[in-house]
Amino acid sequence: MFPALFLVAALTLAVEPPPVAAESPAPEVATPEAAPTAKVPLKEIGRIRATTAFCRGFVTHFNNSAVAILSNDAQISYIGFTLGGLEKDFRAFDNEARLHDDRIKLLAYVKLLASQLGPLQDEINDLRRTAALTTDPVKAQEARDVAAALQQAYNRQRQVSLDTQNVVWALIEATAGKTNTRTNRSIPGPNAVDNNLSFSPSDMRDVKSYMKFQKQLDRIGDAESDAARRADTVVEGC
Repeated sequence: MFPALFLVAALTLAVEPPPVAAESPAPEVATPEAAPTAKVPLKEIGRIRATTAFCRGFVTHFNNSAVAILSNDAQISYIGFTLGGLEKDFRAFDNEARLHDDRIKLLAYVKLLASQLGPLQDEINDLRRTAALTTDPVKAQEARDVAAALQQAYNRQRQVSLDTQNVVWALIEATAGKTNTRTNRSIPGPNAVDNNLSFSPSDMRDVKSYMKFQKQLDRIGDAESDAARRADTVVEGC
């Protein structure tokens, strides 16, 4: 039996202190709220006059990383859309057929996502190594910082991949003995080393919330924006 999900709400009673003698009120000073930093979209760096090995290497590996990350984002959006319909499909009269279709779709999306993660990690590693191509310690650190931001995006995308794989396995268990489909073992199963999401199909409610899906998307977006902003700084010196 898998653990069920519970939402615990805590209420705190505030006790007001007794009134004190009134004093001349101090003038209130309005404190302006800090404006949120606008996100910079991740995109390929355009044509530049890359005259050094450092600049050429940085632009090449940054662009390759950006293309891969944005492609992963597309697969994750498809995953999110399918996850959003699981509760409705569980309640449907023909839920067996619907869940089978959901599983096939999720399996296709996550297999493509997983297949792109390895090459992406290689590009991020190569981007990190471009720091050794410059004698400027500031530029070297800037390159490493860009790679670190892209690594954060990668880590979050990889976690979405692992969690989705676990959802696929839960759907396989939910329909075990009811369909003639064969178990696909081309992706890690529930006991894989990196699979850390405990998931129960019998407790299928808001799966996206259980996976903290939106939080993952937000953190991916933050990391991508950070990488894009830092990359602009590096390219200015090229």
